[in-house]
Amino acid sequence: MGIVMWKPNNEEALAFLEELFEAGKVVPVIDRRYPLSEVPEALRYLQDEPHLGKIVITMRVGVTSARITSRLFS
Repeated sequence: MGIVMWKPNNEEALAFLEELFEAGKVVPVIDRRYPLSEVPEALRYLQDEPHLGKIVITMRVGVTSARITSRLFS
């Protein structure tokens, strides 16, 4: 396993990267998952703790945008 910091800057590089993803040779690293109701805690973790990988916010299917907004800003 390795970590590569690389920013593709042309169509050929993007096509190569797409091939790697489709072949399953490149996968995202997920550090932690938080439910939508814990976004403030997720942001604190992102800012204050060392982490390697993505911080993922999960939502239930069928949650309306009004309910999401009320939870985030209440």
